[in-house]
Amino acid sequence: MPHANAPPSVRGGSEDRPSSPHRSPNATPAWVIEQIESWRREHKWSAQRITDELVSIGFVIDRRTVSRHLTRRGLGERRDERGPRGDWYYWCMQEETARSAIDTFISAFNASDDSYVTALLSQALTSDVVFWGPLGRSEGIEAVERFVLDIRRHPAGTGTMVRCSAVDMPDEWARYQWVFATPDGGPRLAGTDVVHLRRSLIDQVIVFAGEIEPSVS
Repeated sequence: MPHANAPPSVRGGSEDRPSSPHRSPNATPAWVIEQIESWRREHKWSAQRITDELVSIGFVIDRRTVSRHLTRRGLGERRDERGPRGDWYYWCMQEETARSAIDTFISAFNASDDSYVTALLSQALTSDVVFWGPLGRSEGIEAVERFVLDIRRHPAGTGTMVRCSAVDMPDEWARYQWVFATPDGGPRLAGTDVVHLRRSLIDQVIVFAGEIEPSVS
């Protein structure tokens, strides 16, 4: 049961939830610690699931802090409870969310017109997304848009970006493989992207591109 000193949104009171989450102080409030323990004992939820639930009721906390409190109470996660095998339904939903965001991101490379790229990226990425590309680290949707437009304007012609693997999400990060092919047997590039999601949107992208395969003669 929620602790008596918890905010109304946790106790089930009639008062409105706060309009914006408040940051956790250095010392985690007692009601939060008790709620962490309660959810773990009653639902067997993972540290990540508990973290997300706390955020949803207006209390922002780091997953590592949740894990630390669980460990101190002898409720630390066992290896076989992480990933899709632990809290199976939750992780399936997480993978579905990641897959949707990733496919929307990829669709920006294949948009029928450059004017649609920004809108598609805004549906997949956070405004402060961190992008690790061939030229290093950059931030913001505009930085990712420049990368996408550069790919779309390949000298060999407008190519096609395709996700060629399942989305693998063993923990907080998801990864997938992709192929970019230019028309008429032109140069072909393959690689792997690793992404991190925050509230259904991608907030970090790391691109691992392979070697460019030459044109088919």
